[in-house]
Amino acid sequence: MADVLAASRVGAGTLYVAALGSTLPTDLATAWDAAWVEVGYTEAGHEFEITPTFEDIEVAEELSPIATYETARNYNVRFNMAEYTAANLKTAFNGGTITAGTGIVTFEPPDAGVFTEVMLGWEATDAFQRRVWKRCIQTGTITVTQNKAPNRASIPVDFRVLIPTDNSAPWFEIIDDDYQ
Repeated sequence: MADVLAASRVGAGTLYVAALGSTLPTDLATAWDAAWVEVGYTEAGHEFEITPTFEDIEVAEELSPIATYETARNYNVRFNMAEYTAANLKTAFNGGTITAGTGIVTFEPPDAGVFTEVMLGWEATDAFQRRVWKRCIQTGTITVTQNKAPNRASIPVDFRVLIPTDNSAPWFEIIDDDYQ
């Protein structure tokens, strides 16, 4: 019997963002390629949601469906970036322009309809698991609230995971073999 406690996954881990086409991780030991940039702190880790849609095939002669087919499958990755930076704004707005000045940084969002897709990655705190989403677009509403302490401004994102242009799987996971 598997060690249930050891196989239980806890901890927020580390989220990364990279340009499409960046080198993908292939194991758990090698450091992430320099193209992968840490997102930084989040409010509560991330959420990976897989939403399949199934449709029944019905005929008049039967009370129950004669078959069920999967007609869609959506993947979403959601998190709130707790570090309010120009780089995180650029990630949330699917692009934009960051300009460094003397003691300041300016962020300008992209024009409507202009966007940059990215790849997202995640590594568990214990380094026994990695997950990569190969082509993502941020589709969520961005609501930034400025409150008094202890609340802080964060940048919420909801990435839709798309099929890569090479028609490969949209995401993959690398797990230490102790957890097969």
